[in-house]
Amino acid sequence: MFEKPAGKLEAQEFQWGLTGSMMQQTPSGPKNIIPALRYDNSNPRGMNFIKFDGIEVRNGTTYLIDTKRNVPYWNKSAMKNLTKTFDRINEAKNQNPEIKIIYEFPNEKAKTKFTDWLDKNPGYKNIIDEIRVRPEK
Repeated sequence: MFEKPAGKLEAQEFQWGLTGSMMQQTPSGPKNIIPALRYDNSNPRGMNFIKFDGIEVRNGTTYLIDTKRNVPYWNKSAMKNLTKTFDRINEAKNQNPEIKIIYEFPNEKAKTKFTDWLDKNPGYKNIIDEIRVRPEK
């Protein structure tokens, strides 16, 4: 699906640096081409898909990648929104058990903040299959 670039420029540039990231010029301007995981949302007013930033296939397994420069662990409201996203990802993965999810960070510090948060919130620990730092090129 297409998505208009959004967020801070640093976040957009980090997303564009993902291996396989693509952009296309459309009549309404440049748009990111992003993978989406479809599922039957239990919320009738909710979307029936979750957008990701990239996709990777390893040994026949599909990994959907969400890039994060940081996770706002210091902001309870923002983290509440993130936990809602995790709940939706969990629901989608239950319907698509062959799909795996990767969260990718720019550095070890951001990754550690996220894994520390997961340690304190173990109910969300098994939703993300891999947490990694983007390798330097």
